[in-house]
Amino acid sequence: MRSAAAEILLNAAILGPCLWVNRFTLNLKIFRWIFTIFWLFNFSAAILGVLQARYPGSFEPKISTLILEREHAVDTYSIELDTGEKTWRPFGFSDVPGGAAASGVLAVLFSINALLSDRSRYYSKILAVMSILAGISCIFLCQIRSSLIVTAVGVLILSSFYGMRGDWKRSIILLGTMTITAIMGYITATSMASEAVSRRFSTLVESDSSDLYYKSRGVFLEHAFTGLADFPLGAGLGRSGMMNAYFGDNSSEYTGSLWAELQWESWLYDGGLPLMVLYFGLILRTLFYCYKIATSKDHPEFNGYASVLFAWTFAIISNTFSYSVFLSQTGLEFWFIISCFVATVDSETHSEGREYSPLEPVQ
Repeated sequence: MRSAAAEILLNAAILGPCLWVNRFTLNLKIFRWIFTIFWLFNFSAAILGVLQARYPGSFEPKISTLILEREHAVDTYSIELDTGEKTWRPFGFSDVPGGAAASGVLAVLFSINALLSDRSRYYSKILAVMSILAGISCIFLCQIRSSLIVTAVGVLILSSFYGMRGDWKRSIILLGTMTITAIMGYITATSMASEAVSRRFSTLVESDSSDLYYKSRGVFLEHAFTGLADFPLGAGLGRSGMMNAYFGDNSSEYTGSLWAELQWESWLYDGGLPLMVLYFGLILRTLFYCYKIATSKDHPEFNGYASVLFAWTFAIISNTFSYSVFLSQTGLEFWFIISCFVATVDSETHSEGREYSPLEPVQ
């Protein structure tokens, strides 16, 4: 019962911004500050991640006990530097080795608005380029291949949005900047751990992508859907994840711990097929909402923000196939930023006598 109650409270906290943010009156100026602060936070985490690899043993937090308890944790979560020394993959501001990769992705995606916006001054654009470089370097050092793929696809999505709006100049600038910074980021990472970085990411081109995913995460995804036969309505709240680790009752097979590697497995255990459909439907509605505003011609500044948030939503969907993103800080951040954006759009458009609907095309 304790773990079930804790699971409910955790999910309520993560989804909470969808309910309470709209009680505040937000305008575009406030949202710019929220967006910028969130970007700079992740930029800082990416820089810290690079420094953690550059100076092993420095700037490192206390490591999660769940990581240390795993077998072969050091081999799995460490990276060998060119000096021969092994160090944990960059944490950023997290307590998980490799956790800085999530900030690396956001440091790249959220900097693009500053890079290409007419409102940005020259120092903001320089900071944006530095953020992209730090983010890509951090991703390479974290050795999270899925983060690199998600970042690349996110950039292509953003570039395509500019193209769809007929702004091919910005589209080309974005792709050119990303190409140069990606090369520089790879050089930066390999200057610290050349063999480890090149060996890790070479598998993306040397191995079959579907086989590579199946060996690392695909087997868990398969289990999430085959498990519907056993748990069509869920296995019981709080039987996996941190809430089970802290509060779980593992005295019987009906309340015992279940391992959830992916978000889909977490949804399976907590609520079965209904929870899978409802939660993923909410994410798809968010994606559709961002797309409608990103392709609108009514408000150019909203276009830029919505494009970034569309790319981030795509990244979040991808993350559900990698880990339990909506039982983490990232899930809370996602719903908070999205809720702030929706509240800002509603406030600004109502004041202008117009209204956007997430379910109708924007004229």
